[in-house]
Amino acid sequence: GNYMTLSKEGNKGGKGIEPGDLVVYFEEKDHPFFIRHGLDIFIEAQVPIFWAVLGGTIDVPTIDGKASLKIPAGIQSGQILRMRGKGFPKLRGGQKGDQLVRIQVSTPKSLSKKEKDLFSELASLNGKLKPKFNKVDF
Repeated sequence: GNYMTLSKEGNKGGKGIEPGDLVVYFEEKDHPFFIRHGLDIFIEAQVPIFWAVLGGTIDVPTIDGKASLKIPAGIQSGQILRMRGKGFPKLRGGQKGDQLVRIQVSTPKSLSKKEKDLFSELASLNGKLKPKFNKVDF
């Protein structure tokens, strides 16, 4: 954990003896979805497939409350967006870290008939597209 030393704020030793230093230790508890790395915060956002395709704006939780984040059209799963100045403040000084948001595109598991028809129509418009394969390190 981090600690802060407050000079001459500790107990007094007796008559004529200056007070000692007070050392305060800070211990952080785990958060349900924030991960801290130095001054930066990491979080993952699951966005519906249509937002990944069309783009949009989402409200993202930060340590200071919610903040808007623009999702660019065509974003891919695993891409990371940076929210400047939304991380933790430096203990001494006004500098703040960033919040990094990793995007995960959420694919629906069940669709209504209309949704299936729309996806089928979209697939027929792009019928010549083929999967692409990349090398992956395990």
